[in-house]
Amino acid sequence: YLIGLGTLDERMLILVDLEKLMTSDDMGLVERISA
Repeated sequence: YLIGLGTLDERMLILVDLEKLMTSDDMGLVERISA
């Protein structure tokens, strides 16, 4: 699920593939909660 890691100044950046992390069922749940 991780695309990459890096640093910017003093911060660590973590790039995440949200489509792989969450299934379509999870995405539908998020849409219902935010509506």
